[in-house]
Amino acid sequence: MARLQLKRGLIANLPTSGMLAGEPMVTTDRGTLHLAIDATSKIPVVPAIDALGTAASIDLAADY
Repeated sequence: MARLQLKRGLIANLPTSGMLAGEPMVTTDRGTLHLAIDATSKIPVVPAIDALGTAASIDLAADY
């Protein structure tokens, strides 16, 4: 049976190169999940709670 292995560590220590597309990474200090999309790029899948303060708010008139 195949085994899924997650990289883990502090957010400051997440890799910035040499990643495999689809490789999951978990931060132990912030509790976030990141997914590599290519060798040098990653996206946050589960953002940190304090990062949500910068998310755009909903404007019903403009977003409807």
